[in-house]
Amino acid sequence: MGIAIPTTESTRRSVTIPAQLAARIDTIADHRHVTSNRVILDLIEDGIAAYDRRRAAFLELTEQFQKSTDPVETERLREELLRMTFVRSGRPAGRLMPEIDILRGLKAGDSTAAHAQAHTA
Repeated sequence: MGIAIPTTESTRRSVTIPAQLAARIDTIADHRHVTSNRVILDLIEDGIAAYDRRRAAFLELTEQFQKSTDPVETERLREELLRMTFVRSGRPAGRLMPEIDILRGLKAGDSTAAHAQAHTA
């Protein structure tokens, strides 16, 4: 299902899950005929894989933005970077403002793009 995690070593973690989420996990486990722990592990693995894909896409877009010399393409890439930063981050809007300001200030080939990458990933 998700990424392959070696099973030779395990670490026990304790987390508190909201009741509605726990009920959904239990329902999935019942339908799949597996334990709720298996469902949680699968969901975590899938989430990490999705995070890695989004991060790789973002970094690729940042690289394209840095190399772009066409003003129209640069603007399109900048807007896409802003959208990815704002929509996919899941963080409160207040924390996003410095990142958006950094991206708004970037120009193609700007050496501060690496700085933006570090703050948005």
